[in-house]
This record gives sequence, C-alpha cells and structure tokens, in this order.
Amino acid sequence: MNGRRNLRQRALLAPLLLLTWLAPWSHVDAAGAQSEAALSVADGDPERRWTLHSDNDLFAFTHKDRDYTAGVSITLTDTGAAGCARAKRECLEERMPAPVRATALDLGLLLFTPRDLSAEETLFGERPYASLLYAGFSKLAHEPAADVAYQSTLTVGFLGLHFAEQVHRRVHAAVGVQPPMGYDHQISAGGEPTFRYTRSRYRLLVADQFGSQRFTLGLDTTLSFGFLTEADAALTVRWGSSGERWWESLADEGDYAGQPAIVEPPLLRRHRAIGFSAGVELRARLYDAFLQGQFRHSDVTYRSSEIEHFLGEAWLGVDVSLDERLRLSYVIRRQSKELAAGAGARAFTWAGLTVSRGFR
Repeated sequence: MNGRRNLRQRALLAPLLLLTWLAPWSHVDAAGAQSEAALSVADGDPERRWTLHSDNDLFAFTHKDRDYTAGVSITLTDTGAAGCARAKRECLEERMPAPVRATALDLGLLLFTPRDLSAEETLFGERPYASLLYAGFSKLAHEPAADVAYQSTLTVGFLGLHFAEQVHRRVHAAVGVQPPMGYDHQISAGGEPTFRYTRSRYRLLVADQFGSQRFTLGLDTTLSFGFLTEADAALTVRWGSSGERWWESLADEGDYAGQPAIVEPPLLRRHRAIGFSAGVELRARLYDAFLQGQFRHSDVTYRSSEIEHFLGEAWLGVDVSLDERLRLSYVIRRQSKELAAGAGARAFTWAGLTVSRGFR
C-alpha cells in the first residue's frame, strides 16, 4: 500500500519539473504578426460571459451509456481589454483588438460508468464508477500582435461524492432509462478531495484565407498534474466566418475538466455566422485518478501497468454565432481506450453541446 501511495505522489509531482518549459505569465512573445490585426473589433469594452457546457454519449447518437458518460459545467468569464487604457474610440481607430487578460470561474460535475449499469456487484476488469464535483479558476493572456497565448487553470474538487449518484439516478429516472446501480463501488466512495493544475500554450502556425473564409492552424500544448497527470499536444484547424480568435473555440472544449472556454466578443460585426473546427490530439498520461484511485480505498482500481499511457483523440465541431453575444456549438469526439486489457479496454465516443452568452 505504501509503495502505491509513493507512486501516486510521484505521479502528482513529477510534471512540476516540466512546467518550466512554458513561458511565464508576464510575457507573451510578440515576434509574430497575423492577419487578425487587420480585422476590426466589434467592441472595445470588457465583456462578461456565461457558458453552459454539457457532454453526453447520448449526444453522439451511439446508443451507448458507459465510460465518460456525462459532464456538465457552467463558466463565468470576465474578459478585460487590459492594455487599452486610452479612450475606446482611439482603440477602435487603430483597428486592433486590445490585449486580452481574461479570468474564468468554472463549476462542473463529471461522471464515469462501466458498461452494465444494472449490476450492483463489483465489476472487476470494467471501468469503475467515478465522479468529480469541481471548481476551476482560470487565467488567459494574449497580445494582439503575438502568435502565442497562454492559459492556466487550478481545479479543486471532490471524487466519489454520493451527490453524483443522486444526480445521475434522477436524470435517468426522468428520461426513463436504466438507473446506475453500482455507485457504492465508485472511486473514493464517500468523498475525497483532489486537485489539478493545468498550463496550456496556444501557438498560431498558419492564418490565411481559404476561399472566402478565414482559415487557421494552431498547435496547442498542455501540461497538467493532479487527478490527471499528463502532457499532450493537439493540432487544431478552424475555418469559417464566426469571427472568433484563433486561440478560442467553444467546440474545442471537451476533455475532462480541462481548460474552460474563454470567449471574446466577435472580431467582426456579424449577426449570424458559422465556423468549423477539427483536431487531433496525442496524450502521454502518467496518472489517472478515475482509474487508479487516490489515497482512499476504492473497490476497483488499476495499477499503472494496467492503463494505457499513450492516448489518441480526434474531434469535429461547429460554432454558430446567432448575434454578437450569443454563440452555440456542437462537437463530437473519439478517444482511444484507457484500460490496457479486460472488458473495459475499449475506445469511446461522446459529444458536447455549448451555449455562451455575453453581457455587460
């Protein structure tokens, strides 16, 4: 037992040595310039925004209720034009967005289940029940003339609360489907505090026009430690006229309690617009509390040798701007298996719906 605890502690702390790879918060490299500078801003004032996001395997039309089965979050964002201390008219006359210094508060719930929801007994070899009730605190920094943006998020929460079972069972009862019966065997059943620190670097590789629409290609790299300890890299393609920045997309947000979406007012004044995004991601995962547990006893856990440490993921999404402040998105995602063997060793698919509304 002590050996397993020491391994988990090392897994939580090891990526601290890697975080220095990312540039500090106080500086954003401004060597690159983009076509974004030539776009007019819709508004020079800071904006607040709420974003409601819901993941579910039901949204992917797979008729499967298992693995990462559901997640819901609400995010409150304060996007400030920190670098624009002059009059709003002067900022607009320069036809240049002000530097972004945004903060966000993210509240959410994640749910994981095995294949057989009717089983009350312990299911060895299957994905264990797991849940996380969390709050995330995030910051993002970006200079208009730079081709790099940075975001960091501290997430704190509780694994294994009975509250998660109650929510899940009531939702299933409301829609008339099989309620989950095995939450007594969930990871850290009864509740255990946990955390995750995540740091991301978004880099613009290409910004151009494809036909009449704007096209961007970006490289996103992320390091995190905590209940998920991993490093990942993603290539993201965006195309369309939704007026979003190259570093933002509602459709991109969809991993487990990852970086919350921070969305700016549209760069162009458009009442209705649509944009598409797609991406591929490779993860190197050292530790996964949803499969390995933490320090509290769990009925079903897996050793490090029993989980996959390299994961692949792909997604396709669409963002729709209905007006200057209201945006909707849909994204479908496919991820490779997380368990190395057994009945729970399978790839899985889920999809997310997001609505975002700005206000003053």
